[in-house]
Amino acid sequence: MVAVTAVAFGVLSTYVAGSILFAGALGGAAPPVPVVVWHDLLVGFAYIVVGVGLWRLNRWAAKGAAYLAAVTVVIYAAFGFSVMFGRPYDPGTALALALRFTFWTAVAIACFRWIARFEPLKPRE
Repeated sequence: MVAVTAVAFGVLSTYVAGSILFAGALGGAAPPVPVVVWHDLLVGFAYIVVGVGLWRLNRWAAKGAAYLAAVTVVIYAAFGFSVMFGRPYDPGTALALALRFTFWTAVAIACFRWIARFEPLKPRE
């Protein structure tokens, strides 16, 4: 279920960010913050890759989820600075970033706990 959600996040992020960047589709009241839109487009592909890794139970997917959470924090900070300096923004952007950070942090924690619990039982390749 988590893997399917990750892939869905990726497809949706890529579609919406691509629509904003390349088709000029705007759904919010304020103009989009470019760093957030580019982030959404680029990490949308990473969401799909990590989601497939989660589906296949690959160990690297845990690190991928942790990296995605970390990158989201960096973008959240850039978004915060942008807002602090007076750039208009859609409040939904802050909510979306918080949701993404929470999702990827929870996935990373769950994956690392799963690896710690079951990995010793798996023979080394």
